[in-house]
Amino acid sequence: MLDKLKEEFKGELEARRQKILEESRQRANQITVAKRSLIDKERRQIEEDVQKQLKQERGEAVSHAKVEVKRLVSTAKEDAVEEAMNQLWKKFTSLGSGDGKRYEKLLLALAELGLSEVGACSVIYASEKDKKFLEKKYKGSVNAKPGITGGLIVESKDGKIHADYTLQGIFEENKDYLARRIHEKMFGG
Repeated sequence: MLDKLKEEFKGELEARRQKILEESRQRANQITVAKRSLIDKERRQIEEDVQKQLKQERGEAVSHAKVEVKRLVSTAKEDAVEEAMNQLWKKFTSLGSGDGKRYEKLLLALAELGLSEVGACSVIYASEKDKKFLEKKYKGSVNAKPGITGGLIVESKDGKIHADYTLQGIFEENKDYLARRIHEKMFGG
């Protein structure tokens, strides 16, 4: 009987042990599944965050590239306008060394305009070459002035009133307008 009781007790212990082992395995599986689920959830969140970061960085890179392209295009346009302005300047200053008749008409018109602005008893300053031509009409009122390459300056006798009709002065006065017009012609509105 003691042996039988011992055997029964052993059997119950073994059954309990098996039950505890099974419950432990199930609990371990539940914990493992829960951990895997948590790990998977964290992994998906990290992947989403990485994708968002990459998308943002790509967006920033594209945005930066667009700004850089606009800057380069703008610089290229400015360079093209500047080159056109330089060519226009060369052509404009060549008026003084051209065929002569057109330039002489321009010079006389500028002298008349300057004298009407400043007054009839004024002094006209021009290049040495232009002085010789202007002396024919304005004898005694024309002086040569170094640095004037074309056109003229009309100044009152007392020097208080001054009208600059040099080619350089005319060009500088109209430079912004000319640059805008060239830009419009080259690139539209």
